[in-house]
Amino acid sequence: MQPLRELIEQFMRTCREEYRLSDNTLRAYACDLRQYNEWIENRDYTSPITIRNYLSYLNNKYSPATVKRKLATLHAFMSFLQEKEHVIDSPFKNMRIRIKTPQRLPKIIPTQTLKQLFASLYDTTLEETGDPYLLRDQAIFELLIATGIRVSELCALNTNNIDLEGKTLRIFGKGNKERTIQIENTMTLLALKKHIAYTRHDSANTPIFLNSAGSRISTRTVREIINRRIREAGITQKITPHMFRHTFATMLLENDVDIRYIQKLLGHSSLRTTEIYTHVSSAKLREIMRHNNPRSQITQYATTP
Repeated sequence: MQPLRELIEQFMRTCREEYRLSDNTLRAYACDLRQYNEWIENRDYTSPITIRNYLSYLNNKYSPATVKRKLATLHAFMSFLQEKEHVIDSPFKNMRIRIKTPQRLPKIIPTQTLKQLFASLYDTTLEETGDPYLLRDQAIFELLIATGIRVSELCALNTNNIDLEGKTLRIFGKGNKERTIQIENTMTLLALKKHIAYTRHDSANTPIFLNSAGSRISTRTVREIINRRIREAGITQKITPHMFRHTFATMLLENDVDIRYIQKLLGHSSLRTTEIYTHVSSAKLREIMRHNNPRSQITQYATTP
């Protein structure tokens, strides 16, 4: 039997060169399969019993969502081995695996925290601070909260993806699926115009956001930018890039925007993915029932409990 490490290398090469999977997927596959290779030792890596033992190991160490992802990676790898005739049958054949993932409500940024953050961002001007990244960071925060795009989508933006005159943003999301987002907020448009003018983008394929080395900005750098700016604003709450996306969707829903429109804006292929935000908006429903309940308007029949 061919060594597992060699087969993993073949699989990763095929995923990269033939399947042309995204960098994020390739990194996840590499991490998950490296872990499986380290765990396997002298076991038969194609045995259903081995897979079940590995599942037990994962369940004791990781969250259900992580276990589900790692098994999906392993399933893809075993299907590849079967396709290339390295194994006769996948060990997942006729195997029933159920991993119940508890529903976790997305964390959002309180409105007051957002006001504090943006007040800090616009507290000084470029001329006053001399901060060469101020306009860039303002544009980043504006886009995150005004469009709800993923941080990976933000990093991938080129100048030809933005039409400032038409006020539109062309996004290529998961699976290279294209969608268009309208930018109607004046502050967001102004921040983009100032940033683009300051950086003097000449080519249509120039990345919109650059790092200190003049290269396309990475998701890691965006996280570092957020951490630095919230510290400067005196905010102690931990804020991640994805929380802006959650906040965008939740605030739209609480302002009575149809969930199907929110689905299109977020680029979700399934409405079921978007429906998680309906649970978050229950806080708004509670507030409505407390302050706007019709019974509260009927005071003449009130009794003392």
